[in-house]
Amino acid sequence: MTAQKQISLVITIILTAICSIASAGSWSEPVMLEELNDSVINQPAFAPHLSADGLTMYFNRDIGNSRRLWEAYRDTPDGPFTDEREISELYNPGKNIYFPWVSDDGLRMYYGRYESSTRNQMIRMAERSSTDDLWQDVVGFSTLDAYKAADSGPSLTADELTIFFLRAPASSNTAGIWTATRSSIYGEFLDPVPVTELNIAPKCTLPCISPDGLTIYYSVWLEDRLDFDVYTATRSSTDEPFSDIRPVEGISTAGNNETDSYVTPDGQTFYFARRDQGIFVSHWILTPEEVAIGKIRAAIAEKEEIIAAIDEAIAKETEALRALSELDANGRSKGYRRHFVLARIKIVHAIRKQLTAKSELQKSIADLQESIDHIVELQQLDLQPEPENTPATSSATKGALRGWRPRKKPAH
Repeated sequence: MTAQKQISLVITIILTAICSIASAGSWSEPVMLEELNDSVINQPAFAPHLSADGLTMYFNRDIGNSRRLWEAYRDTPDGPFTDEREISELYNPGKNIYFPWVSDDGLRMYYGRYESSTRNQMIRMAERSSTDDLWQDVVGFSTLDAYKAADSGPSLTADELTIFFLRAPASSNTAGIWTATRSSIYGEFLDPVPVTELNIAPKCTLPCISPDGLTIYYSVWLEDRLDFDVYTATRSSTDEPFSDIRPVEGISTAGNNETDSYVTPDGQTFYFARRDQGIFVSHWILTPEEVAIGKIRAAIAEKEEIIAAIDEAIAKETEALRALSELDANGRSKGYRRHFVLARIKIVHAIRKQLTAKSELQKSIADLQESIDHIVELQQLDLQPEPENTPATSSATKGALRGWRPRKKPAH
């Protein structure tokens, strides 16, 4: 067996071992954020939306029969919320406000507001100059406002040009997911249409779209269980319909009415509400494959930064050589020729060493990229642990692995 084939076999064996102990990723047991509930008047929080820095939670909580918006604060992204305030500047008596969605910069909030018996709920936008300022209601999106329909629960892509929302006609006990687009942040959304492939039940509601528009979470009413479960769907581009529609395992449970999904942009943390209970949080438990791929990608990114730094250093050193050439051309190196020549030689040597290091780093990055491809392929094959008598533990394989073993300590 050639050395190249031995190395390939070693890589395959190592990655097989990684995949053989892996299990499918899953969501952790949901934990209720009790600090967001009002225990004094027994009002649970719902409709969560987390700020981009993970320090502010925007949510709904009722006061009596009035639906209000709140924001709660914490010191660290994994800590408890320790302070809160009602966003009272957006509340008008008799006009309940619902389901906040806030832009990444924290300066625009989209939400639903009850308008009247004929207009029902309309999606609106509020704005502020900085995160230290109060919100100011700016506009209601009349192009999204259907007669006597509840249009609410907005969720937008990162560029704020595509919106998904729920529409519930007052004339029927139904609700569905709709979408619309616009050409600029302050433009009107045009031509709202139902996302027909997502509306798999009479009531499909409260979408959460990923920043790139390729993954969506929403709630589906299950007639046989008489409750809502959270579903998800994906697509490969924004020009295609969603597919692979399925319940979110670990979040959807019988009898708990899971709604109001919010998933962080990195897809690792899931906030949602259970009716009459409060807001819950769950974290994605990475598989060994996902951990390995994540660490490899982080290593690649660091090496790419080093390569960029090397390029910048070489550019400066090349400028230094040009400056020395000008010195020589002006005849100023006379009498100091030895020092002039040695300076140029040392700079050239430094550049060559950096070019060699850059080349090795580029080869290392290519190897790491190939290792990711191997891990992905093994994930797709769903390999199982091999018995001990397979070729993976044969004498030939042990020979191939011999160079990877640490040396034995000498006996004392």
